Amino acid sequence: MLRSDRQPEHEVTTYFDTPAGDLLRQAFSLRVRVIGTQRVQTLKLRGDQAGPFARGEWEWPVGSDRPDLDLLADTPAASLLQAKELEPVFTTDVQRSVRTVQQDGATIEVAVDRGRVIAGGTAEEIREVELELKAGDPEPMY
Repeated sequence: MLRSDRQPEHEVTTYFDTPAGDLLRQAFSLRVRVIGTQRVQTLKLRGDQAGPFARGEWEWPVGSDRPDLDLLADTPAASLLQAKELEPVFTTDVQRSVRTVQQDGATIEVAVDRGRVIAGGTAEEIREVELELKAGDPEPMY
């Protein structure tokens, strides 16, 4: 059953890491997403020990297209980034449509992205569907 719809939004998201790939090696991703005039910095930690649907996630509004490292001070990534430079790794430029679905007691967000990924001076078209469990048991996602 469809619960809510949002108008498609233009999103430009740049992912950052150290030149040596320290964040990736420790299962972190760090991004700054621009939607309209808003910018949001997000740090994610893959949650292998707690299962495929668990992960750490921290989010802050920011005023720049680059990450604010001071915001990471109270996260598990803080020690990885002390006195290290960050550089953009890749950028996605997409139109995102989002629907929220209720299925067998679970609330699932369905995001559909159409656009491109840009890295190293090269761009490729992308189309992606992402399912995110917002509440309930993950079984209905299967």
